[in-house]
Amino acid sequence: MHVMARTKRSRSKNMSRSKVCRIFKELHRTRQHVFSGDLEAQTKGRLKINEEFKKNKDETDPEKIEKLIKTANGANDYLKKMIVQAVKVKDDTYEVKLTKETVLQKNAELKISAEDIARARKAKSSKQS
Repeated sequence: MHVMARTKRSRSKNMSRSKVCRIFKELHRTRQHVFSGDLEAQTKGRLKINEEFKKNKDETDPEKIEKLIKTANGANDYLKKMIVQAVKVKDDTYEVKLTKETVLQKNAELKISAEDIARARKAKSSKQS
């Protein structure tokens, strides 16, 4: 019975370790891809990824490990889909590097009337007085 329980724990530990190694490598690949050509961003990204994984390297609770893996997967998806590089090509012109994973969203239209702005300014000034 003890041998079977130990084998199960060992198998579970190896699976978690494998998942952790997989997402660690994936985050680094994503970092290199997203920040290609930007050595400073790549370096800062590498340091942050390594710091976060080192901070949790001694974690043994399987539930906490799964939660950390889920967080890392979320960060990886966010980097792939939401982060873009913009390079200034002229005084007022930037070139944006989009990838096939980049999620393009419509910006919400902001409709504020001049009266709304005046009311907000008046309310702010009356609070400060």
